[in-house]
Amino acid sequence: QGASYTCQCQTGWTGLYCDIPSVSCEVAAKQQGVEVSQLCRNSGQCLDAGNTHYCRCQAGYTGSYCQEQVDECSPNPCQNGATCTDYLGGYSCECVPGYHGRN
Repeated sequence: QGASYTCQCQTGWTGLYCDIPSVSCEVAAKQQGVEVSQLCRNSGQCLDAGNTHYCRCQAGYTGSYCQEQVDECSPNPCQNGATCTDYLGGYSCECVPGYHGRN
């Protein structure tokens, strides 16, 4: 818990998980057999950056190709035994009796 890591990619690869080839959006889309507009999932936008590309994800999504939903309840922001409910782009806390507030 609380641990973090950074991947050191081999030549020709980039991204959070070293799963993005060091090529343009157009080339990557052709390699995957999709349109450039569909390369990044969940309405993400593919942007060229030098000799590689990356995806700008919509709120609530993460991952090299915006394929993962962000879990705003991890770690749990709710306090005093409240129950956290994750939803796209946010969360809510259901407080136990005697408590109130956002968290």
